[in-house]
Amino acid sequence: MSIKSIDKIAVIGAGWLGGQVSDYLNSLGLDVLRTNTTSKSTDNHSKVLRFPTDDYSSVSEASTFIVNIPPSKIEEKDFQDFRNFFKDKRFIFISSTSVFDKSQGEVNEQTAPKPSTERGKKNLRLEEIFKDDCIIRCGGLIGPNRHPVKSLVNKSIEGGHYINLIHSEDVIQIIKLSLEKNYKGIIHASFPSSMTKKEYYQKYAQKYDLVSPKFLHSENCGLKINSVVLEDWNYKYRNDLF
Repeated sequence: MSIKSIDKIAVIGAGWLGGQVSDYLNSLGLDVLRTNTTSKSTDNHSKVLRFPTDDYSSVSEASTFIVNIPPSKIEEKDFQDFRNFFKDKRFIFISSTSVFDKSQGEVNEQTAPKPSTERGKKNLRLEEIFKDDCIIRCGGLIGPNRHPVKSLVNKSIEGGHYINLIHSEDVIQIIKLSLEKNYKGIIHASFPSSMTKKEYYQKYAQKYDLVSPKFLHSENCGLKINSVVLEDWNYKYRNDLF
């Protein structure tokens, strides 16, 4: 379907990623409504939608919802009530690869998640609410003014583990494709790479004259996120990890 045939889209959670998503969709000429979860926002283009609530009037005109709220910012019941209220509408839920445990090795959309962290377990429960919709599991997000190497200075990480990152521009293009295809199911969004964290962060730090993290010995290669869906779609990534 043509993306321009889509009626009003609501981006629920117009933060760092959601703001970029709404700006891009607006640039395509789409009717996009964006919401923030705090009244303290200085964004005059967004409406406030704070949970818990039973007042969804600010987004009632939307036919499609792109939900991008971190698990720590919302309770499961609030998401369930929200989804039930718009039961006949179309949803894209932005999730994360935290639903997998690092011991699971190489995974794709057909791999059953076995989260070990509380964040991962909650994220998986939230995914269950959107099980009949499109779920996009993102790796670590990089993009404008955002890169994990900046927060890892003087920290120690397992250097032998695979890197699982994706640029926000590619997440946006994957969202656009899922809208065009009216896709329902899970999509893994992580740049395909076999680099280890040590290889990647050392190279990145050297390239941009930054301080590299410290590296611990790894007993295994950790988690590697693959996507059979994007491979089937022959998706071409816009940005590498540098």
